[in-house]
Amino acid sequence: MSHSHNTLQFPDPQKRKKKAGSLRWVLLLVLLLLAVTGGYYFSTTAFFAVDRFEVNGNTEVSRERIIELCGIAQGENIFAASLRRAEYSLTVEPRIKSATVRRFLPSTIKITVSERQPAAYFSTGSGFVCLDSQGVVLQRYSTLAALDFPLLLASEAVAEGIVPGSKIEGPSLQDGLSVLAALPAEAISEIYEVNAANAEKIVIFTKDRIEIRLGDAEGVTGKYKVAAEIIANLKEADKLAGLDYIDVSLPEKAVYYYKSAN
Repeated sequence: MSHSHNTLQFPDPQKRKKKAGSLRWVLLLVLLLLAVTGGYYFSTTAFFAVDRFEVNGNTEVSRERIIELCGIAQGENIFAASLRRAEYSLTVEPRIKSATVRRFLPSTIKITVSERQPAAYFSTGSGFVCLDSQGVVLQRYSTLAALDFPLLLASEAVAEGIVPGSKIEGPSLQDGLSVLAALPAEAISEIYEVNAANAEKIVIFTKDRIEIRLGDAEGVTGKYKVAAEIIANLKEADKLAGLDYIDVSLPEKAVYYYKSAN
């Protein structure tokens, strides 16, 4: 009589590890293949080619100039476009203070800029430059046909070869720019000149040639308001003729004087 013996067969742990490792490599290769294929598709398909630019925030710099400066070409793959490089390239233009560039799938690039606003003209000795409120040069002029913005006089000297995008710095200049920044928007069009060469004796001249003595650069908004009220009252009373100057360096004790008859 023969007897048979049943024995349990356990999987070899080494073989199981090898099998799991092989499957893992197969999955990795499949995923890599999918990634390469997908990347190739996204980088070559016309579906993701840039065909539209949306530009916002510009008034001084043209839409065409902004698109040119950003460096992203029509038809370029939207994923290949470098947004950071485009933002930097845009700020090379002196009139653009900051810029943000975003992509909107499938094919739109949105550019939003913040422009520097002209604040004053400043003499270089051989010509003029237009400055923003921070003292950045926006443009050079050999002559000025008209004063669209006030002329700023300060004690700082300007290099002959100064170019747009450069910044002029100095306490006198900053005093003058801070005075202009503190004036009401509607007053700017009435101002011909701001002389800030002496920090304690800042003077404004209106286009009607009325001299307003501010004293220092503190409390300019209130000082100008007092001067504007005096001018309005004198104008209403028909007494502006012969006015020499208005002194509002102490606004609570403001005075005005007429030119001497002699």
